[in-house]
Amino acid sequence: MLKITHNAGFFSCCNMRLHKIIDYFNDNKKLPTIVDSSAQFLLYKPRHMLYNDITNDFFIDDSVTNITYEKKITITHDKREDQFSNYKLLHIQDIKPFIKKYFIPSQEIVEIKNVLIQKYNIQCDNCIAVYYRGTDKYKETKLGDFSKYHEIIEKIKQNNVRCDYTLLIQSDCTTFLNYMKQKYDKLVIIKENKSSPLNEGIHLNKENIGSQNYNDMKILFATFLIICKCRHFVCSSSNCSLWMMYYRGNTENIYQYLINDFI
Repeated sequence: MLKITHNAGFFSCCNMRLHKIIDYFNDNKKLPTIVDSSAQFLLYKPRHMLYNDITNDFFIDDSVTNITYEKKITITHDKREDQFSNYKLLHIQDIKPFIKKYFIPSQEIVEIKNVLIQKYNIQCDNCIAVYYRGTDKYKETKLGDFSKYHEIIEKIKQNNVRCDYTLLIQSDCTTFLNYMKQKYDKLVIIKENKSSPLNEGIHLNKENIGSQNYNDMKILFATFLIICKCRHFVCSSSNCSLWMMYYRGNTENIYQYLINDFI
């Protein structure tokens, strides 16, 4: 059995879970019989679920898929922390089997995604999706001026003048959303997701910890599943962006803000 105890943001927990599973696989040349995450995701647990493993509320428990050891798995060529690495250097094909076995979205998450797609009439093939992780993320990395995101959107549009793309914006930062509203008359913002004008993580707000975070994350996760399949994906560097890369399954049409500029 593999027991994981790391706690932080939701996708930070997912990332550590993935790392520990791959470490176990590399060390033992087989998968663990049980992955116990009952001590994880504490910020997202309703009080009556504090000692439960809630991963099955978000991901399918796939006991059928098996992964046979053929080589040591590494996640990226980059030496930096995953979320702040160059996403084009991720070993996505090597990681895919682990995502498929341990992190396929649950039926509830998929149903929420489908409801959102229908409600907002989202056609992923015709979308430029922009994800900006703000609030407290400035403590970990350079976020970049809002104008940088506007510039890269315009660059994409100029390089695809025959395409009338819909703009889908997702951010936890209210000021970023307001900036984009001023720049564009037509854009999609999924209003079920929360944003804040403060430099504090929404998931760390005492009023949100527990049941509120648990419900909010289901909507945000479903939103990320929509974003990751959009034609073009513009993102800041964060665990959320990293996991959208995993669910996207490739690095095509990716525009990542890393350190000082888009790459």
